[in-house]
Amino acid sequence: MRINKILIILLLFKIILFSSDFITLRWDNIKNIKELPKTIDFKIPYIKIEDEKNLTNEIINKGYKIEDFKVYPTGQDPKFKAKAFICYDDENLLIYFESEKSENYSLKSRRFEKEEGKIWNDDNFEIFIDPFYTKKRYYHIIINSIGEIYDTINYIEEIPDPKAADPKETKKSFIIDMSWNSKVKCDIIVEKNYWSITLKIPFSSFGFTKVPIGSFIGINLCRNYWETNELLQWKLTPGEGGFHQPDKFGVLEIQETGNKNLPKISINNFLPGYGENLLFISYKKNYDTPEEVNVEISIENVDTKEKIIKNERVVFTDRKNTIQIPFENKWKGQNIFYYLIGSKNYSFGNMDFVNLKNLMDIKLDNLFLYPEEKGLNGKIRIHLGEGELRKCELLIKLNEKNKTEKIKGNLCEFFIDTKNLKEGENRFSIALYRDKKNKIEEFEFKIFKLPKMF
Repeated sequence: MRINKILIILLLFKIILFSSDFITLRWDNIKNIKELPKTIDFKIPYIKIEDEKNLTNEIINKGYKIEDFKVYPTGQDPKFKAKAFICYDDENLLIYFESEKSENYSLKSRRFEKEEGKIWNDDNFEIFIDPFYTKKRYYHIIINSIGEIYDTINYIEEIPDPKAADPKETKKSFIIDMSWNSKVKCDIIVEKNYWSITLKIPFSSFGFTKVPIGSFIGINLCRNYWETNELLQWKLTPGEGGFHQPDKFGVLEIQETGNKNLPKISINNFLPGYGENLLFISYKKNYDTPEEVNVEISIENVDTKEKIIKNERVVFTDRKNTIQIPFENKWKGQNIFYYLIGSKNYSFGNMDFVNLKNLMDIKLDNLFLYPEEKGLNGKIRIHLGEGELRKCELLIKLNEKNKTEKIKGNLCEFFIDTKNLKEGENRFSIALYRDKKNKIEEFEFKIFKLPKMF
């Protein structure tokens, strides 16, 4: 009888100690919605070029005009003004750029044996383009008055700040990739009182198979004029980073051509993980004919440059629907995710930066427990796709006691009763297991229960 009572007490103690309440969310309710611009500066129109000889005149006559350039960084009106016109055709982003100059000034320009940043010490035009509106990854093109071209892909990363006392504090790190070729074509004119450049930048240089109609693009236009030391910008970017602050670029939208048969596509949910990731594609169309499109998912690790590409054909059947596409990813660290959707008539693209560090993020309310506290509260965020999540479970240990929990979702809140916890140091751990035996991630903590003072 005495033994049975002891067993019952031990059983009750175990139940009380591990009375954890896992409040979970459905995987498809956890959203990582890409931030859309709050304001669009303008929509750029479509033009059809019948004769290349009239390209410049067509851009000037039909393109969107920008002429409110200001001196960097003060915002003053410039002595020598600049203006630009932007539009697009079936394959290219089209820009005409014009700058005033003094009649007797000879534009500063040099030939370069190799591509290098010194070109910005010449008189030049600069274009910054963030074609997926990431605010982190953008393209940089500089062209001087004799047609020398500097073109790069630039990345902005958040890295730990070595000077900060808190290791969580970060600073911006700039990465320049000079291997990119913009394939830009330019036509330059130099006259007594002005010089100009007409640019054709292929959308294919950014990875689009067709014009990305309806997409948002970050952009900034700049002019460097060294006779008066005037640096002009359309969107001023004062502060640390100088011209390289994509979060301050202007925002344009690729205006629709008027073709009502093009479906409206959006990637409204992207769920990254280490198992089965999911891409959600929503579409609307006003016709009943099924349409087959190609979906390309490209994952690139920023550090190693390793890349995974998945191509899948899907069919838009209904007038309105959402399609889920699973895909794999195996790298921790900073990753670039591209999604390109295209048919013979259109292309839609999007991109996200995702930093995958751990399979789990764990937050405990407190590592030091006062005697009157009844328990330990915490949260767990698990970075796994839905398919992989079903194979896993959590093992929670407090000293020698342990409990296994089935996972029902990616966000868990738990409470563990600690009234009978011993004073002093205690060991607490949470481990993530796949298929009940393969440990894939574990975190350990020291929990201190403080003694009674009175």
